[in-house]
Amino acid sequence: MSKQIDIQIMQSLYKDNPTIPEIAEKVGKSWATVHGRLVDLERKGLVKPPRKPNAARDRTLTEAGEQYLEANGYVPMRVFDQD
Repeated sequence: MSKQIDIQIMQSLYKDNPTIPEIAEKVGKSWATVHGRLVDLERKGLVKPPRKPNAARDRTLTEAGEQYLEANGYVPMRVFDQD
């Protein structure tokens, strides 16, 4: 599987909470492909799994996932944390 697909999926989750079908449409892949990639990204500690089963908009990036995107220039780097 392409690293670029994982980056696109992670970018979709950056500051947003899309559903798997929304991500699939955005990256041009099937729901099954996106779900499989999300599970793999969860195992790698880059995406947080849903807090409860069937929570459609509950996946988010972990701090490590956000840092990876920022450090590699895939999203703008945060200068100051905003609460």
